[in-house]
Amino acid sequence: MPRPVSIRSVFQARLAEIEAAAQALASGAPFPIASAGGDGWRVGQTRTARGVLTHAVHIIDGKVANYRVQAPTDGFFADAEALTALLENCRFASLDQAKQVLNQAILALDPCLPYVVELRDA
Repeated sequence: MPRPVSIRSVFQARLAEIEAAAQALASGAPFPIASAGGDGWRVGQTRTARGVLTHAVHIIDGKVANYRVQAPTDGFFADAEALTALLENCRFASLDQAKQVLNQAILALDPCLPYVVELRDA
């Protein structure tokens, strides 16, 4: 996943993805948005509220030998890098403001992710 630059840019990218998906649906474009295969592998991608979701399956002798999913959540929340990138230059006047911006950052990266924010003021 690319390193996010700002909360605003992540929301703008999400909006662009939603607009592209709406245009595709309106024009009758098929879903998934991409698919490919070869040597027993099939890969499909589709747009979701979180970004592009990818599924890949490897079939050998009519049986599933390997199956992989790459969801935007996996890329953005596998470690703290994406949130750190969004928040590293932020300064907050209060704990409430920090919580509000953190919530915005999480929702920008993945609006479908259930989460709880717990902040402790040192």
